[in-house]
Amino acid sequence: TRGVALYAYGAYGARLPRALDGERAALLKWGHAVALTGIRGGGELGPAWHAAGRASRKAASAADVESCAELLKERFGAVV
Repeated sequence: TRGVALYAYGAYGARLPRALDGERAALLKWGHAVALTGIRGGGELGPAWHAAGRASRKAASAADVESCAELLKERFGAVV
């Protein structure tokens, strides 16, 4: 692959949309991988997951994104 596009969301208890939209389809067509991550603060794993990334714990959400990006960089070489 040419790299991986990382989509992350974690706020308001909402879930990251998983559908393949035009932007993601184009990235795949151009040879990129696409990674979706529901970080702490979102609704993927219920109320406790949401609470773990809100208010004074919001830094945990940023740490989740950094961890995902580091792992993807190791595996794919580039994160876009």
